[in-house]
Amino acid sequence: GRCTRAPRPVTGGRLSDGAAPAPGARRWRLARLALWTGVALLLAAGAALAAALVWWLPTDRPLVARSEPLAVHDVERALQVARQHDPRRAIPGVTRTLRLTPHEAEVLLNHAAARLRPGHWRVQTGAERLIVSGSVHAPAWAARRWIDVEVHARQTAALPQLERVRLGPWHMPVPLATWLLEQAADRAGLGLGDSGAAVSVQSVRLQPTRIHITY
Repeated sequence: GRCTRAPRPVTGGRLSDGAAPAPGARRWRLARLALWTGVALLLAAGAALAAALVWWLPTDRPLVARSEPLAVHDVERALQVARQHDPRRAIPGVTRTLRLTPHEAEVLLNHAAARLRPGHWRVQTGAERLIVSGSVHAPAWAARRWIDVEVHARQTAALPQLERVRLGPWHMPVPLATWLLEQAADRAGLGLGDSGAAVSVQSVRLQPTRIHITY
């Protein structure tokens, strides 16, 4: 007659087809689901916070308003300084000093910032004090047109120390503002202090009529 093969026994603790997953596997799946749910909620909360800030920060009246365009000779001077002190042409190990009036620094800042976001910037210096103010265009979908920025710094033995940073009506924590400044400098190929970058800003001296930047 025909021989019928007997079913093979389950060995080594393996489960047969259709058996429920082990408790450990179920816990791992639940933990992974909870993790991804938490990540999704954090991303959604971050996006909502960013949208709320961009909606809340803008104002109708800019802190810095410019009624006249930059003069041609000011732009030419800014371009000349930018070419002479281009970080890409710096020689490693050679120290140089850039000397600017507050007006020249303001023209350079406006010229460079215009490539990123339209706006108006102002530079004010005093005895060991620096104030940089700006008004940039808000996104088109924002309720109002301008976002104001104001940075206060004081001179130290090396680089200026941030004291107060205001973004719209919100006062930004100084450690956060310092970190953002360092990230921006790094992206621009500049180091701050002894950062080990190819071009590092070593010191900044502030005077009422002159800014000395050694790099």
